[in-house]
Amino acid sequence: MDGNFNMERVADIVPMLLLLLTLTVSAFICFLSTLYYLRNRHASALVSHPGFRDVMFSSKSTAPWFVFDRPRCWLAIRSRNLSEVQAALGLTNSVPCSWMKGLVEAMAANRLFVSPPISGWILVFGPHLPTPSDDIDQCFRFVTNLSAELGEVQYFCGDSVTYEHAWARVIDGMVVRGYAWYQETLWNQGVFSEAERKTGMDTFDYGESMDASAYDAQELYRKNTERLFDLAGRWSVDLSRISRAELMASGLGLSGDMFRAKIFWGGLAPNRISWLKSLACCGFCGNFGVCLRGYPCLSYS
Repeated sequence: MDGNFNMERVADIVPMLLLLLTLTVSAFICFLSTLYYLRNRHASALVSHPGFRDVMFSSKSTAPWFVFDRPRCWLAIRSRNLSEVQAALGLTNSVPCSWMKGLVEAMAANRLFVSPPISGWILVFGPHLPTPSDDIDQCFRFVTNLSAELGEVQYFCGDSVTYEHAWARVIDGMVVRGYAWYQETLWNQGVFSEAERKTGMDTFDYGESMDASAYDAQELYRKNTERLFDLAGRWSVDLSRISRAELMASGLGLSGDMFRAKIFWGGLAPNRISWLKSLACCGFCGNFGVCLRGYPCLSYS
């Protein structure tokens, strides 16, 4: 009797589970469809912007903010060799393209855009660039590994909603200056630079961030995010000041997909990899090169 009762309960539950699974899959598909629609709509809005025609046909105008739409992350690489940058990024399925096409594809098609050289710098845009809030160690390895192959690499990241912000200058795989904040200080390496001081950046050491919910803190973090273009201009290229004439004269860049594993997990010998978590040194490495938490010590390497 009990066995029949249990079988009846199972027979009642199975259709409900199937219905729940169907609804979950349908909701996920709707979510992906909405996300795809919003990204394409954003790209269409970029091209149909009222100032688009002025930018396209005026050689003297300065590229307005909407052209770059305050990219969340970008790189500035001291190089004039697109092929070297393409190889270091592991760019696949790459095709030559203009600035406009490359930037739109970076936003709408999740591709990476590698710009032609501008004043001796190649710029890289795209959603596949790592962010500190996702994984600060991965972000650190990405920039240092890339710099070990290409020389000087600068990294900038800013989110106008969460106020996440970061900037780094790395030469030959060695961090000259690196700072990242997301709800707390995630990375603070190197000496506070003159460019940061002139830009008006405010930074905090580990554990010293202000209460992120306080109004004063929100204003401070917002200003850091909004001043990234200015800081980039003092180090390399200010995106907001690139003129249409410079864009026209620079030629074609590349749009493609990035082979992420090549940058994140390979490219450096073990003795050249310094894990970011060892930056907050416990002070007890004893000159043995490994701190008590098991990470290679930066002060030793």
